[in-house]
Amino acid sequence: MSNHPREEMINVVKEGRKAVFAWRERNPFERMNLCRVQLPGVDLALANLRDFDLVGADLSMAKLVRAYLSGADLRDAKLENADLRFAALGWSNLHGADLKQANLTGAYPYKAEFASADLRGTDFTNAYCNEADFSNAVLGGTNFSSTNLSNASGLESCTYSAPVFADSMTLLKSGSLPPVFLEHCVSLPEKDHDKSNRLN
Repeated sequence: MSNHPREEMINVVKEGRKAVFAWRERNPFERMNLCRVQLPGVDLALANLRDFDLVGADLSMAKLVRAYLSGADLRDAKLENADLRFAALGWSNLHGADLKQANLTGAYPYKAEFASADLRGTDFTNAYCNEADFSNAVLGGTNFSSTNLSNASGLESCTYSAPVFADSMTLLKSGSLPPVFLEHCVSLPEKDHDKSNRLN
C-alpha cells in the first residue's frame, strides 16, 4: 500500500503514461492505490500499471492500448467500452468487472480472473486467454474469434445471454472446449470478422 496522498496518486494517473512512469521510478516498491477512483475516458495507453489497486475503479471508455496491467487488482472495476487492445493482463484479477463492449483484441490475459465478470459484447479476437478463469461470467455477443482458450476454466458455468462468436482458429488454438460453450457458439459474419481485426 502506498503512503502517498490519494489525491496525489490520482493526479499522477490523470497526467498519463509519462507521469506514471516517473512515479514508478521514484517509488519502485510501492503499490498505487486507486481503489474506486473515477477515471472514465482516461488515456493510459502504454502505461505500466502492474500490480495497481484498481478495485471498483471507473475506467469506462479508458484508452489502455498496450498497457501493462499484469497482476493488477481490477475486481468490480467498470471497464465498459474500454480499449484494451494488446494489453498485458496476465494474472490480473477482473472478478466481477464490467467489461461490456470492451476491446481486448490481441490482449494477453494469461491466467486472468474473469469470474462473475460481465463480458457481453467483449471482443477477445486473437487474445491469449490460456488458463483464464471464466467461472460464472456473463457472455453474450462475446467475440472469441481466433482466441486461445486452452486450459481456460469455468466456461461451462457461464450465463449465456446470447450466442458467442468463435471460429475454426479458436478451436485449433484452444483444443478441447466444454460442450455447453460450443453449443452457444456461432460464426461471426464475414464483414464483422474483418471489422474486428481492423485497428482504428
